[in-house]
Amino acid sequence: MNCAIAAFYSQQEFFIKTLKKQQWVQVDVRPLVHHLGLKPDGSLEIAIQPAGEKMPRLTDILGDILNLGDKQRKLLRIVKLSSSHSQSSDTEL
Repeated sequence: MNCAIAAFYSQQEFFIKTLKKQQWVQVDVRPLVHHLGLKPDGSLEIAIQPAGEKMPRLTDILGDILNLGDKQRKLLRIVKLSSSHSQSSDTEL
């Protein structure tokens, strides 16, 4: 998992293909992800800046970053944490 996170951070752009209003669109999520890392308890934490209507689902973002298959994506447990910044969203897996 650390390798996938490091690979994500090493890229200037990271496009996610998502279906919105019955059309496929590509969204660069690299500037939207403010923090992504493993916590000492083994959970994964991500802080993102929402991108409005074109925002891919969080499971799609994490699934693509971590190279997860469909079955693994369905097993993700996502919990939204309170944030001190009203503009960002902190999520823990």
